[in-house]
Amino acid sequence: MKQKVTVLQVGVKSLLINKDKKILLIKKDLKDAKAKGMKVSWDIPGGRINMDENLEKALKREIREETGITAIKPLFLIGAQDIFKLEKHIVRLTYISRVTSSKVSLSNEHSEYRWFTWAEILKLPQIDEYLRLILKDKTKLSLIKDILDR
Repeated sequence: MKQKVTVLQVGVKSLLINKDKKILLIKKDLKDAKAKGMKVSWDIPGGRINMDENLEKALKREIREETGITAIKPLFLIGAQDIFKLEKHIVRLTYISRVTSSKVSLSNEHSEYRWFTWAEILKLPQIDEYLRLILKDKTKLSLIKDILDR
């Protein structure tokens, strides 16, 4: 029997590209991840939108809260995914954004960050499952590579 969905949430995340054409990935704090029933893997910054926020405002707020980065220029929406967990339906929107600063100040929800090259990201064994789906999509992969080459 299919589980009844009682909550709809929208989340926004972004591949952040710095001036060196590297992409920021972050890891959840182990204790925080276990408390939320999550796996610890590399992921991109982001989170849920508030009821009164538009998508860009929410994206910038979440990135600022998780990384301390404030100079963000969203470029494109590259993915929309449905995630069904327990009684929740989460719509995850993934963007590509440019940042002018590589200085990161992680929130206490995260334990680690690193700016990766594109080649390094494609070789990572521990990467968020929804990010991995985007990276496996040839059309999205081509768009990401095109932006990195600019």
